[in-house]
Amino acid sequence: MVAESLAQLGNWHLNRDRPAEAEQCLTEALAIFERQEDRRGVARTVDLLGTVSDIAGDIALMRQRYERAAELFRALDERQSLSSTLATLLIAGGAYVFETVALPPPMPAAEALSVGEEALALARETGWRAGEAYALGNFALHFAAHGAYGRALESIGDALAIAREIDHREWMTASEWTQGMILAALLAPARSHECFRRAFDLGQSSGSWHWRNLTAANLAENHVALGELDPAAAILAEIAVDLPMDTLGQRRVWTARAKLALARGDAAGALATVQALAAKRDIPLLTLLATDCLIALNRPEEAAEPLRETLRAAEERELDPLRWRSHLALSRISAALGDQSQAAAHRRSARSIVDQLAQTLPGGEIRDEVLANGSAPRRTRPPH
Repeated sequence: MVAESLAQLGNWHLNRDRPAEAEQCLTEALAIFERQEDRRGVARTVDLLGTVSDIAGDIALMRQRYERAAELFRALDERQSLSSTLATLLIAGGAYVFETVALPPPMPAAEALSVGEEALALARETGWRAGEAYALGNFALHFAAHGAYGRALESIGDALAIAREIDHREWMTASEWTQGMILAALLAPARSHECFRRAFDLGQSSGSWHWRNLTAANLAENHVALGELDPAAAILAEIAVDLPMDTLGQRRVWTARAKLALARGDAAGALATVQALAAKRDIPLLTLLATDCLIALNRPEEAAEPLRETLRAAEERELDPLRWRSHLALSRISAALGDQSQAAAHRRSARSIVDQLAQTLPGGEIRDEVLANGSAPRRTRPPH
């Protein structure tokens, strides 16, 4: 009973975005379950520890813990729990939710798809609609990270339909957020806005600080992308100014604050936030944001090597959307350094990738927007 109580308390801390406290409680619970040789208790606790690593953005440890949990659930023939664990492993190779932390170790797409297909099959075999929605949502994240946008939109549409059908509030939040992230990645912030607004409304009432922070941050970012700075500032003002940078949701809030500062002309302040988040690690989203800050500060040469490293990592992991954005950022750096020939070469590379990505989309306005905007240079506001 002590172990069960510690596990529940750890889960509560997890939902309050307190990974250190959750880790402590769950580690104590695990030791008791192991002493008691309670295999189900061990499996559930290892799985929860995987979620702690997930929320904290330690993808390598998350993958290690979930792989152990999957072995335990498989031995116990707990098929729904196994489905959930495998569905989470699907996104270990890259997903929007991990954009503010270091890139995960390379994971072959075929391996990720294999575990995802098993997760989905298990959910369907057991008639577990919530598990089916979760697996489909994670398929969408995987497809989007690798540039298969058409399949991503189809998967998230199916996930959202199921979540609404069974009135699963958390998966409704996650699905609306994922759909918004995909549309934002496709350079369609006006289209993504209502998704982010619905995700925000659901997230604020969810009881999960992870979703409260994540949905608030991305709605604010989307306001910035639309040039609506006052609404973005109002959303972020509701979050504690001394928020830590420990979890995925917290880090996304600080990323949104940096984007707002840059849009307001405070490139130095934005860069300071980005550097605090990065802490000398290679984090692609932050590298791209730092590039805009450094161009605005007339220090483009400082961004060149980090961007080249980001491009190499994207190529190694076959993350085509990141390759696209890296080439586009390198074109801006080259132009700022006066190398117009190199800038044009990077724009051509970006255009080639955009054309390939657009082919994954059904014909229509979204594809047209991507093709029109996907390789256009972006202006960066000068510092005040």
